[in-house]
Amino acid sequence: MRLMFKILSLCLLLFLGVAAFSFAMEREEEYALYMQGERVGVCKITMLDTQSGFNLLYSIEIFLSRMGEEMALYLRYDIFADENANLEKFTYESNFSGGERIVEGAVVGDRLMLNDGEQEYIFEWGEDFTLEPLVYLRLARIGLEEGREEKFVIFDVEGSSSVESELTVQRVDEVSFRIIDAGKTHKTEALVGQFGWLKEERVQVGGIEMSLCSVDDSTEEEYDELDIIHSLRVPMSGEFLPDALSVTYKLNFPPDSPISVATDFRQQVLAESPGEIELGVTAVFGDVFTPLGDEEALLAGGYPYFADDKRIVALAEEILSANKEQSLSDGQVLSDWVNTHIATDDYSQILSDALTVLERGSGDCTEHATLLVGLLRSVGIPAKAVIGLVHMQGCFYYHMWVYAYQDDAWIPLDPTLGYVSPYHIRFEDVFPQGGFSMEGLFDMISALGLGQLSITVITAE
Repeated sequence: MRLMFKILSLCLLLFLGVAAFSFAMEREEEYALYMQGERVGVCKITMLDTQSGFNLLYSIEIFLSRMGEEMALYLRYDIFADENANLEKFTYESNFSGGERIVEGAVVGDRLMLNDGEQEYIFEWGEDFTLEPLVYLRLARIGLEEGREEKFVIFDVEGSSSVESELTVQRVDEVSFRIIDAGKTHKTEALVGQFGWLKEERVQVGGIEMSLCSVDDSTEEEYDELDIIHSLRVPMSGEFLPDALSVTYKLNFPPDSPISVATDFRQQVLAESPGEIELGVTAVFGDVFTPLGDEEALLAGGYPYFADDKRIVALAEEILSANKEQSLSDGQVLSDWVNTHIATDDYSQILSDALTVLERGSGDCTEHATLLVGLLRSVGIPAKAVIGLVHMQGCFYYHMWVYAYQDDAWIPLDPTLGYVSPYHIRFEDVFPQGGFSMEGLFDMISALGLGQLSITVITAE
């Protein structure tokens, strides 16, 4: 897997509804962060009770490795809210999107004004809108009553989008309440005190779980060595035939899991029942049967592809001009260039955009696919990145590659490996228009079956 756990880390961290509130002048709490039972980070929260409201300092740091390379990710909020925990202004910092990012925001009437240092944005803001770290304080201020159900519209700063969340309150004892947010693709449970401070929390998306618990004198300070790529590889049984032109698989997963696979010219669902999919994948190339779809979205030039940036356009034109005597399609020429010019030994980047990939000259499959989509679109070739599985070293890893629409046909291209075979299993398309949607990310994670899937090769020929 080269992309999805990066997206999963982003989703889960941003979806943590951590809070540590009391109505004293100041309170500071520290929490240990666990992923799949391994300690991987820390969350620190300081709450200042000002004369006019609250100032919340909230930070998460997470330490992981990917293919042996250590990574340190962070997310920080500095939030000011009124006495009813309604947002007034905030500063947000993170390094989840391929580099350091700082966003300042303020609520002005029914609008949220954002500035990321390069551009100003305006979003709708209503009475039920809030930021994730303020949720439990808001709930505590309006009253933690047994059986209470409350809806909030949570604004995700990283993705610049809003997601409606319905919370249910259950009393545990005289001073504790359990808050449950059970969406179609995720479930969050938090144990909080009557004044809104957190005792523990668990977030589950598919088969992946993250949890928080208070740090005390007995808590170990060392972090576990969790490699997020190896930990999410999918086990495989059956014969592997390297030169196979056609492979039939059986995918097994929990019956209630919303796992789904794509169907196209090279991949067909042969049989399906709860918890099981029989899938046939071939090496056929050139799909003239699947329509193009939304051409405008497939040519969009914004983040992260930057297909309308003059540097991307100039590079694509230069590559094609230098190879115009070749018999290969333009899509294959551009894919081959990315494969040979972008190193694949850097697993430290997170959701890097096409320009950052060019600058660094390295990355994993996420970076290769993102740059290729940008190059293809810059010369008028509709393209999209897709997520799925690829066979490597006896099992399957989550992976990203590209589909390009040229000469009235969809052509699969893998700029990381240099080839596409029947051992590429496609699950989902990555937001063709670019950008990110938290709800879309959760749907994608759920459909991929992280931590829940196993594969058997039935036939390979």
